[in-house]
Amino acid sequence: MMEEQKKYQERIARKVLLRTGGITILFCLFVLVVVGVEVKHVAVRQTVTDNDIFQMLLILCAAICAGAVASLVALYYISRNAARESIQPLTQALEREKAFTSYASHELRTPLAVIKGSLEVLIRKPRTEEEYRRKITESIQVVDRMNEMVDNLLTLTRVESGKLQLIYADYSVSDLMTEACSNYADQLMQRRIKISVDVSPAALTMQTDRSAMLAILSNLISNAAKYCNESGNVNLRATREKNSVLLEVENSGPGIPKAEAEQVFDPFYRSIATGSQKVKGYGLGLAIVRRMTDLLGGKVSLTSSSEGPTIVQVRLPARRNVKKQ
Repeated sequence: MMEEQKKYQERIARKVLLRTGGITILFCLFVLVVVGVEVKHVAVRQTVTDNDIFQMLLILCAAICAGAVASLVALYYISRNAARESIQPLTQALEREKAFTSYASHELRTPLAVIKGSLEVLIRKPRTEEEYRRKITESIQVVDRMNEMVDNLLTLTRVESGKLQLIYADYSVSDLMTEACSNYADQLMQRRIKISVDVSPAALTMQTDRSAMLAILSNLISNAAKYCNESGNVNLRATREKNSVLLEVENSGPGIPKAEAEQVFDPFYRSIATGSQKVKGYGLGLAIVRRMTDLLGGKVSLTSSSEGPTIVQVRLPARRNVKKQ
């Protein structure tokens, strides 16, 4: 984040410098043209009087004053535009913070209301053991989802604040994918979803941060498992592309409209068009994927259509300090 701010400030400074330089050049050209015209006029007469010299100085002063006024006016508007551009990221950040706080508070209140409602039902009158067990199980599931959301919120906060420290080392891509998949084995089995892992070459390695990579893979697999159709397929692929590693996670479930392909990476965004509101979740998984991918110097994109399938591609540098292709 700090690096992006520095680049943005440098870009604004270059704009101001170029525009100011352009105005200065135009001002000099304007004065030279005015003086040149007057000199030519005097040269035609082949005589120079005191009045001519005074008139030339007067015209020169007038040209300088007019150019200076025009330059000051132009510099005023340039400075004003530069100031607006410089505070634009801050304004956008404040708007995102406001929306983020609003969404987070809403998403926390909703499960708390569910838990409260379940407990109130239980204490109204004696229940059977089965009813107690069912309500308590539902409450535990809600708490688990809340815990997941809080963990995701903390992860996003650490990334956004620049406090997440990366520790690079060489890792087997196959091992990372297998470890991430193991966390969702029960969920995939319950919905009879088949999962496949294809790494080419099989011994493919990359220099990366283990925690960041597992966060990317885990959220991609979790997202694919949630929106995959019953008895469908989730396919994980990894291939080497010059100096980059391309990761793909595909699920065979219904997709999303192309118009929402970028919006799904925004925190708390959930597609309404595909009925994903019915799926339990908070819309934070892909937001974390994008932030972590940016942190590792990569790019993420989503390809889908309303009928499906949906493919999320993450392209990361294979080695640290290697520019992505």
